[in-house]
Amino acid sequence: MQPFRQRLPRTPADLVIRYGAENHGSLETCGCPHRPRGALSRWAGYAAAADAAAPAPSVRVHAGYWLADAMDYAGQPRLDAEEMDRWAMRGLSAASFDALNVSAHDVAGLVRVPPEPTLPLVSANVSGPGIRRWVIVERGGQRVGITGISGPAATMADTSAYPMVPPAQAAPVLAELVAQADVVVLLSWNANEAVRGLLKAVPGIDVVIDAGLYT
Repeated sequence: MQPFRQRLPRTPADLVIRYGAENHGSLETCGCPHRPRGALSRWAGYAAAADAAAPAPSVRVHAGYWLADAMDYAGQPRLDAEEMDRWAMRGLSAASFDALNVSAHDVAGLVRVPPEPTLPLVSANVSGPGIRRWVIVERGGQRVGITGISGPAATMADTSAYPMVPPAQAAPVLAELVAQADVVVLLSWNANEAVRGLLKAVPGIDVVIDAGLYT
């Protein structure tokens, strides 16, 4: 609630992680009547201002559900949702994210709108066109490895082009990433229980960003 400069880090940071989640294909705020939060442009503006005011190695990540997957009463994708997704991808690309976790809802959107090639899509349990198992970026002399997992979601779309295994089966992928990175960030959407098991199975996961249903 304080002014911007009072919310900046007080001490130098080795790594700053700026994260978001659950845009649902929208570039706007959530619509809250008082002090509305969100909006991709606000997020990007805040990140840029913080980087300038308190320089530190940083990454920008999204924990999932960044596309819309709305269907009409006939079970067909809504045309407005497709247009929203096209603009969401352009906005996310312009915001210079280092990694976007692919949630089960995002898969339904990707079926209709092919991903922008500039988007760094990651998942350890979802595979398909444009999705990498992880990304590794250099920040402040550190190799920061980033991947994600997704739990299931109810959707009427045919997502067979993007097969998904249970998130608990992502341990081998995470173990490979841990062996190659100095810092490992796991993005999770609606997979809280799977995360708990993966943390026990794969020592070396440093940070978990857990999202799902606005939590």
